[in-house]
Amino acid sequence: MRTQPISFLNSKSYDTAVFALILFFIIATSLLFYKLIPSFSPFFNYFALPQKSQHIYMLKSNETLTYLQEHGYNIENYLHRIALVQNNLKKLGITPKEIDESAIDRLHNGDILIAFDVFSISDSTQKKLFDFLQNGGHLLFNYHFGYFNKNRYRGAALVEKITHLKTLTEAKHKKALFITPKLFSPFMDDVAYAKVYDYILYDQIPLFHSKAIPDAVMSNWASTSTPILDGQKISFYDAGVMWHGNFGKGSWVYFAFPSYTLTDDTFELFSFFMGKSLQFLRTPVTVITYPYIHYDKVVFVSEDTEYQYQNLAQFSALAKKMQMPVTAFCVGYLAKKNAALTKKAAQNPYLEIGSHSYSHTKIVGTSDENMLKETLGSKLLLEKITGKKVVGFRPPREEIDKKLATFIKKAGYIYTMEKHKEYLYPKEEYKGLLTIPRHGTDDYEYLINLDWSKEQILHNIIEETEFLTNLSTLFTLSVHTHLLTYKSNIDVLQKYFEYLKKHPDITVLKGKDIAKLALHALHIHIDTTYSSKKIFVKISNDSKETVPHFRFRIYYTNIQKLSNPTPEIVGIEAKILHKNTKEKYMDVEVSKLMPQSFINIIFDYQ
Repeated sequence: MRTQPISFLNSKSYDTAVFALILFFIIATSLLFYKLIPSFSPFFNYFALPQKSQHIYMLKSNETLTYLQEHGYNIENYLHRIALVQNNLKKLGITPKEIDESAIDRLHNGDILIAFDVFSISDSTQKKLFDFLQNGGHLLFNYHFGYFNKNRYRGAALVEKITHLKTLTEAKHKKALFITPKLFSPFMDDVAYAKVYDYILYDQIPLFHSKAIPDAVMSNWASTSTPILDGQKISFYDAGVMWHGNFGKGSWVYFAFPSYTLTDDTFELFSFFMGKSLQFLRTPVTVITYPYIHYDKVVFVSEDTEYQYQNLAQFSALAKKMQMPVTAFCVGYLAKKNAALTKKAAQNPYLEIGSHSYSHTKIVGTSDENMLKETLGSKLLLEKITGKKVVGFRPPREEIDKKLATFIKKAGYIYTMEKHKEYLYPKEEYKGLLTIPRHGTDDYEYLINLDWSKEQILHNIIEETEFLTNLSTLFTLSVHTHLLTYKSNIDVLQKYFEYLKKHPDITVLKGKDIAKLALHALHIHIDTTYSSKKIFVKISNDSKETVPHFRFRIYYTNIQKLSNPTPEIVGIEAKILHKNTKEKYMDVEVSKLMPQSFINIIFDYQ
C-alpha cells in the first residue's frame, strides 16, 4: 500500500496564504508597471478613464426645413447635403444619431452636435444650444448658422455670440481659391500631411475679422500667396475660414463655408477637416509639435548665384552685416571662374554654399554622364573650392524627376529646393532626399514678369512673410545675382532684413539647418493616453540623434485645468514656456530627446 507524503499544499490555510501572496504580488507589480510605464498600461487606462458617455448627433433642422418651404426653396437640396455629410462620416467609421431641435435639451455633457447648413434658428433653440455649450457640450457648425429667426433676418449675430468673430462682409470668389491650414493648430497633428486644398464655392460666404489666428484661411496659391477676393487683397486675420474655441464649459469648431465644399471635393478634404475637428472635440487635450523642433516661424532666404556672379560678394556681406543666415546656390563652372570670391563667401559663418548644378542648363532628360557631372561634379568642385561640405541642390529651371533625384541623393545631397508645392512642410518627396517647398514669390516674377517698383516688391515680400509665417508655413525668398542682389536693388533685401530684425519671433535659417530640423521632426511621434486625472504624452524619437530643446503645444480646450508637466525620466527637464489661459493652451519644452527612445510627460488635469 502506497502512502501519501504529508504536504502543506493540502492545507487550506496555506492555500489561502499563497493565494493572498500571489494576489499581492500581481497588484504591486501592476501598480509599479503602471507608475513607471503608463503609456503601456491599457488595462489601467481603460478602467481609469472618466466613464462619461459621449455621443455624436447630427441636427436635421425642422426650423430650417420650415423656413425653406415657406420661402419657396427646394428642401431636397438641404436634405441631400445632410445625407452626403452622413455618408462621408460613415466612411470615417462615425455614425451620428439624427435629431431635431426638440432633442437638443436632452443631450449630455461631452456630447457632440453637428449642425451643418442650419439657416434658421428660433430663440428657444438658441437658448438650448447655449445651455448645451455652457454645460460642457461640443458644437461643430458652419456657414450661415442661424442667420434667420423664423422670418426675421439677424445675419451672423448668433455666430458672433458663440465665436466672438466680427462680421466684415459677404463675398463670392471669381477665381480658384484654396484652403490653407495652419501647421501650428489643434487640427494639424502630422505636418507630413499638411497641404493646400482646392476650395469649391458657388455661393457667397461670410468674412469675419478674428483677433485669434484662424485654424485655416483662404489663399490664392499662385504667383503671390496673399489672398485676393473680388480683386481686393484681404489681411490674414480677415481671410479665415475655420476657427475653434470655448463657450462656457463646452467647445466649438466653426467653418465659414457650406458643407458641399467638403462633400463635393475629394474625400481627403472631408476627412481632414471633419476627422480632425471631431477628434479635437472628442479628446481632453490635443498635442501639436513645433514644426521646426523649437521654432514656430521660419524664413529661408536663398540666392541663385549665376549671372552677374560677382554679386555673391554683396549678398554675403549683407548677410554678415545683418547677421542673417542665408544660402547661396552656386553654379559650378562660374564658381570655378570666381574661385577666390566663392572661397571667401564660404568663410562667412552666416552663409551656406549649395549647388545650382555645374552648367546651369537643362538636366532632366539628358544622359547619365551629364546628370553625374551636374550633380556630383558640381558638389565635388564646390567642396574643393570652399573646403566646406555641400548638402543642398537647387535644380536649374526648378526641374526635377525621379531619375535626377536618384543622382542627387547618390551624390550625397540631403535636400533640394525647387518650385511651388501644394504641401506646406519639407518632405521626402523622393525617399532619402528632403524637398524644401518654395512658398513665396521669387524676384524674377517681381522684376521681370510684373515689372514692379522696389517699393512694391518690399511691401509684397513683407506681406507674404506675415501671411505664411502666421500659418507656421515656411516662407522662402528666392533671389538672383542679376536681380535683387544686383548692386542697384540690394537695398530692398537690406530693408527686408531690417524688418526681420524687428520681429524676433521669425527665425531665418540656412537650408541645411531647415532640412536637419525637418528630418528630426519627421522622426518624432506623439501618442496621448489618459488615466484617472492624468494625461501621458508619450514622445518617441526614432532618429539616431539626440534632439535638444524639443517643444510642443498642448491644447486643453475640453478640460478645465492642466497642471505643470512632469517628465518620467530623471535628468530630463520639461518646462512651460508660455501659457494662454484664454485660448487654453501651453507651450512646453523638453530639454532633450534621446536617440531611438521615448519619454512620457505627465500632466494632472481637472
